Amino acid sequence: METVPAKHLLQKTRSPAWFGTEYNLNLYRGCCHGCIYCDSRSECYRIDDFDRVRAKENAIPLLRQELAAKRQTGVVSLGAMSDSYNPFEEGQRLTRQALGLFLRHGFGAAIATKSDLITRDRALLAELSAQAPVIVKFSLSTADEGLAARVEPRAPSPARRLRALEQLAGRPLVKGIRRLIQTENSESFCRIPALTQALRRLPELGLTFDLGIHTGQFYDVVRLAEACPETRFVVDHLGKPDIRGGRLAEWKDEMRALCQCENVWCKVSSLATEADHHHWTLEEVRPYAEWAFECFGFRRVMFGGDWPVSSQAASYPICVDTLLRILQGATEAEKRAFFRENAEQFYGI
Repeated sequence: METVPAKHLLQKTRSPAWFGTEYNLNLYRGCCHGCIYCDSRSECYRIDDFDRVRAKENAIPLLRQELAAKRQTGVVSLGAMSDSYNPFEEGQRLTRQALGLFLRHGFGAAIATKSDLITRDRALLAELSAQAPVIVKFSLSTADEGLAARVEPRAPSPARRLRALEQLAGRPLVKGIRRLIQTENSESFCRIPALTQALRRLPELGLTFDLGIHTGQFYDVVRLAEACPETRFVVDHLGKPDIRGGRLAEWKDEMRALCQCENVWCKVSSLATEADHHHWTLEEVRPYAEWAFECFGFRRVMFGGDWPVSSQAASYPICVDTLLRILQGATEAEKRAFFRENAEQFYGI
C-alpha cells in the first residue's frame, strides 16, 4: 500500500467542548467512499487526490511513542478526515493496532465510520469501553440503496451498515438510534413504511429511538409512536421549543398530545439553547420545564445534557444549576429519577 511520511500523529484539539475529544488521529490520508457531500474534500485541507487512500508511514511505532509520552490521557477522535475502516484497513489493521495501544495506555476512542468492517473490532471496543470512554458514530445517510449509490458510490451499502449496526447492538456500546427529523418534512417522513418497519424491530434488538424534532412536528410523531407501540421513543431537548420566539402556547398543546403516548419519554436539556443566547432568564425558560414535568410526570422525563452544543448559551454548570432551581420543590427521589434512574431504565444502562 502507498504510504505518506508523518512526523506526528496525535493532534491536541483546541477544546473538548465541541466533540468531547482531547486528541485527533488520522492513520490514513484520503478516503475512497466517494461521498459527494464530504467536507474533507474542501480545498482548505490541501489533500491532493483525496479519493486515493494512503497509510501514514510508520504509524503504529510513532503512535506508540506519542501515547507513552502524553502526561494526560483522553479520548482520541478517529475518522474525522479519513474513514479508519476503509477497505485497506482489513489488511493493514492500523486502526485495530491503534485501539490496542489505547487499551494499553488508558486512552478512549471516538470513531466515525461508514464501514461495516468495524464489527471486526467489536470485542476490542467493548474491552476498551470498560476502562475509558468509547463512542461509535455509525453514519447512515439514507436507507435507500439507489440514492446511496449516487451520493456514496463506494461506501458500504445501507443494508451492510444496518446489519453491522445489528451486530453492534449485541454489545453494550450501542443503546439506541437517533434521527434528526427536524430537518425533514415530518408529515411525509413519519409515514415512510420502511421507517415504521425498522422502528418496530428495535425492541427485539434492545434499542430505543431518540427523536430530534421542533414545534410543528409533534402530531406526526404521535402517529409514528402509535404505529410502533412496543418501541420506546424519547424526544430530545423538549422538542426544541421556540423560546426565543415566545411560542409557548402552541408548544404546550403539542406536548400535551405527545405525552398521551405511553411509549414516548422526554429529555429536558439546556433550555437556554432555544432562547436568546445572551439575554435569557430563568423565569423565561421555567414554564417549559415545568410543563414537561406536568405532562410526563417524573416517570418519563430525564436529564439531557446537550453538551457541548449547550455551551453556546451557558456553561454546563449553569445549565445544571438552572434545572436544580426549577426543581427546588421536587423530592430527592424525583430528582434522582430525573437525573439518573429514568435514563438507566430507558436505555438499559
